Amino acid sequence: MKHIYTIIFLFLVIFVPLQADDVIRNYIHISKSEGLANNNVSVIGDDIYGRIWIGSTNGLNIYDSNHLKNVEGYSGLHIFSLYDTGKEMLIGTSDFLEAYNYETGVYNRVRYNGNELAYALSVCNYQGDIIIVANGSTYLYENDSVSVLKSNVPYIYLSSDKFGVLWGINNTNTVYKLNESFEIVNTYRLEKSDYSSLKGVCLFPDSKGCVWVGTVKDGLYRYNRVTDDFYKEDLVSMYNIREIDNIVSINEDKYDRLWIGHDNKVSIYDYNNNFFKSYMFENSYNITLNTTVTKIHRTKDNYMTLGSFFTGFFYVKELDSNMKFYNVAGERKESGGVTANGIVKDAQGRIWVGTNCMGISQLDKDGRNIRQWTSANSGINSDIIAMEIDYEGNIWGGSRSNGLYRIRKNGAVSHFMSRPDNEGSLSDNSILALRSINEDSLVVASNGGIDIYLHKTNTFSNIKRAGIQEFAFCDILTYQNKVYLVNFNSIYCFDRSTGSVEEYSFIENNVYFYSAYMDKEGRCWLGTSRGEIFTLEGGKLVPYISDRKLIDSGVAGIEGDVDGNIWITSGNSLLRVTPDKKIRKFNISWGLGTKEFTARSSYVDKDGILFFGSSNGLFSFDPKAVDAQESRNPALFISDFKILNSSVKAQEGGVLEKHINNTDKLVLNNNQNFISFDVTRIDYNSSYLKPYKCVYQLENFDKNWYEVNPGSNEISFTGLTTGKYVLHIQLVADNGEILDAKNIDIQVKPPFWLNPFMILAYFVVLALIGWVISIFFRKQRLAKKLVKQAKAEKEEVNKLNALKLDFF
Repeated sequence: MKHIYTIIFLFLVIFVPLQADDVIRNYIHISKSEGLANNNVSVIGDDIYGRIWIGSTNGLNIYDSNHLKNVEGYSGLHIFSLYDTGKEMLIGTSDFLEAYNYETGVYNRVRYNGNELAYALSVCNYQGDIIIVANGSTYLYENDSVSVLKSNVPYIYLSSDKFGVLWGINNTNTVYKLNESFEIVNTYRLEKSDYSSLKGVCLFPDSKGCVWVGTVKDGLYRYNRVTDDFYKEDLVSMYNIREIDNIVSINEDKYDRLWIGHDNKVSIYDYNNNFFKSYMFENSYNITLNTTVTKIHRTKDNYMTLGSFFTGFFYVKELDSNMKFYNVAGERKESGGVTANGIVKDAQGRIWVGTNCMGISQLDKDGRNIRQWTSANSGINSDIIAMEIDYEGNIWGGSRSNGLYRIRKNGAVSHFMSRPDNEGSLSDNSILALRSINEDSLVVASNGGIDIYLHKTNTFSNIKRAGIQEFAFCDILTYQNKVYLVNFNSIYCFDRSTGSVEEYSFIENNVYFYSAYMDKEGRCWLGTSRGEIFTLEGGKLVPYISDRKLIDSGVAGIEGDVDGNIWITSGNSLLRVTPDKKIRKFNISWGLGTKEFTARSSYVDKDGILFFGSSNGLFSFDPKAVDAQESRNPALFISDFKILNSSVKAQEGGVLEKHINNTDKLVLNNNQNFISFDVTRIDYNSSYLKPYKCVYQLENFDKNWYEVNPGSNEISFTGLTTGKYVLHIQLVADNGEILDAKNIDIQVKPPFWLNPFMILAYFVVLALIGWVISIFFRKQRLAKKLVKQAKAEKEEVNKLNALKLDFF
């Protein structure tokens, strides 16, 4: 009997599949390669501006979505805690505790009786007070200082639950319940089912009132208020998973689901809705990253950020993205890099994809590979360009050089080739496009011609042969009784009712068609190698869109949705064109990497889901759900102000009394007129926002607006003359909407010798000089007058004397 139970157990272990892990692909990843102090992230926080602070075992960084800054003074230090008070960011390290003041941008040391607060492992809010656990004691932080609440405490982490109860934990098997006076009122020993002790490493009270403890080797424990004790959450049997070990961090998302960080993955647990799933991070090359999660933090914008032990920091944009990326490399999953060409979907929801080197990939409805149809197992050529499904449900695949294949529902494969001795065979073996037009026939476009395959006779009938130049078809479109075959610089229209073929040549237009789409109104849309969009009206090309700023490479694919929007793939970007010609660009490099979309690779299923192929697999999304992602407008942040290329720090009586981002007026001396501003935008979700740019203008200096160089993000001015200016900085959307703006009044004072006091002194001196000169000239005039008067008197006397002599 014992052997029977053993056999049953082994059978269940071996043959009953464990729950499969999912992958996260839409995220921002920062590691030492991007400048992170260390890949072992210990704590994460976000400030009032939206910047993310990343503490590691070797320093501190600040990330603003565009730049990663290394904070001086923390190099080599283990960062244990980060806490935003609304006015400051508290930073606990292995050596000290500091507070970064948002208003001034200054770091201030927090001490108790002149002693450093080392190992501040925990900072929490309790009834509006900020509580710090450091140096084996509990402190109250207020008014930039601390006071002791309790000394020699046994716990190192402290947190408050929904009901205002304080909980503490150390790195052993003990959890503590505290009262308002920080007295321990109960002690809980975590035990296994065999009553042996275990080790708890993190504690998290959730928004519903539950208190959770993560352990090293024994999974997750939950507090039961009825029995006043902790019990193990039996996830293993409930969700058919392995035991989760090393639960170092637990947090909660905006949907009140638990995020549990543990060995190599993060698990999402919604215990109210009986949901549990584990996720691993996967990059655009389909490589799973080693992400033993050490810290989980929820930002003020309700995005989840994760720190890992080996691979740095992760900002999760979407957990389950509407935009899906599928690998079509079969068992070569780790290598990726297999190009997806033609795409079809059968009645069972299975996806069939032609590839450039692995034949036909057959995927299930969730995108998992079911089978590769290759030359080794089915005789199908490795390079399949075109795919189609006929009215009977048979799958057709056209190869680049080896003809056409048909896969029946029972798996039987038929091969059709061009045979010069057989008029009922294909015109050429290089098949470029396929289209099933009814129950009886299939249109086949090849380098050598256009053929109609007749199901009843199992033969091909040629309706157009290539001349000196081979055909280069990119698609076949149908509307009513007409079939349009889009060649590289012409379009052939086959009228099924008359059997005639008409050519529309566009050689003189100097265009090269890459893609095409027929909407429900019968309008033909054409994409070119130069990124242009045309419509075909009355056999003539009508320009629709030509915007090299947004569409900077060839249009690889075009498809439409039920709302009349046109979706375009170009390079590694996805664009939507609304009926009123508004264009929105979606950056999906997070999933596509540096790979690009491929031509002849687009498809719309019966539910309106769009599929596009790339040089690294398959991409799909529901166009109705694209705008569902929550996002906020980007924010401007001035991170630094420099005079003569030297950063200026805030200080009382200085040029800056507040941080430059909080400054609205600058008064500069005349020799401080070489200035610069480091400007950045805080925007973690740019792929979902309208296109925008950062521009600036210096009023009273220049009337023009200039775009901030995205490479340097610096605004600089040299040799500003005496005067008053206003610096305007704006984030402006392409439609003219101002998303954020900042204004700074700048006054450049005149030089010392031209300030008002000196000018007044100059007037006084000049007045004195004028007064002295006037006195001098007045005296001169008086002296001359006296001399003249004396001379006149002398002459009068002489004259009188002469008269006297004459008289006598």
